[in-house]
Amino acid sequence: MQQISQERFTQHQGSQFEVLAAPDYPLQLEAVNSSTPPSPEFEAFSLNFSGPRPHLPQATYVLQHAELGELALFITPVAERGGRIEYESVFVRQRVA
Repeated sequence: MQQISQERFTQHQGSQFEVLAAPDYPLQLEAVNSSTPPSPEFEAFSLNFSGPRPHLPQATYVLQHAELGELALFITPVAERGGRIEYESVFVRQRVA
């Protein structure tokens, strides 16, 4: 996968990610949100996914995406709405010059 960045994920908002540890458990990337970084040298953002019931426990999962490839993300279930589980993954990373 190329460098993880908010811009890179924003290009794939609305697309599906497969959870490799849970076959047939697709997560959809619903939103990419900016956060306030700790200093100007950093970028902070979160990814919001939704998936079917039952929920996955908070943990690191390897996700597969058609264009981004495999990536390990720590995801946390944060809500249930409309019969779907919402998850969040938070990033704080140093900006690449």
